[in-house]
Parts: sequence; structure tokens; C-alpha cells
Amino acid sequence: MTIASTSTRMPIPPYPGLNITETVERHNVDGAQLRDALDRINCALTKAWDIAHYGLTQEQYTQLVCHCFYNTLLDDALVHTIHATTISRTRGITCLAFRIDELITTELGA
Repeated sequence: MTIASTSTRMPIPPYPGLNITETVERHNVDGAQLRDALDRINCALTKAWDIAHYGLTQEQYTQLVCHCFYNTLLDDALVHTIHATTISRTRGITCLAFRIDELITTELGA
């Protein structure tokens, strides 16, 4: 897979062409919950890149994650947001970061 470097470091909220409607509707969330989930993904992306970036720039890493796994991550982040009373924000972000690392490791065969 070739990953082009972009000048946009964090293409979130979702980049043009990405369809998140089904994921959002499945969870039946409001705008505030969606914004919180998107913010959790942004924070988790930075944390995951800090864990292991596999020789990719942060822009390339973000592009790969968003292209391949965005709806999976949004699904997880919405669950964390909906259950915010039982899952702390920091713990939810850390869980997402490790989930990103797991997905990238599998994708790159690292």
C-alpha cells in the first residue's frame, strides 16, 4: 500500500468521501456525543503514533488509519462516549490508541 504524505495532519472530522452515517445511526447519538467521539479518535491517533509509528510520518500514519480503519475506530469511540460514566475519557483514549496500534500491526504485518 502506498501512502502519500499530505499537508493535513489530522483529517478529522471525517475527510471528504468517508461515509460515517451508518455507524452514527447505529449508535443513535447526538451531535455532542459524535464530537466527543471524533475528539477521542484525534487524541488516540496522536497517542498511537507516539507508541509506534513504523517509520511513517504522522501524516502518513493518520492517513493510513483513517483510510483503513476509521469506521471501526468511530464505532469503538462512540461506545466509549455512550458509556462515559463507566469508562473514563483517558482510559477510553488509551484503549483506542492500543486498538489503532493493533490494527496497524495487522495491516503492515509488523
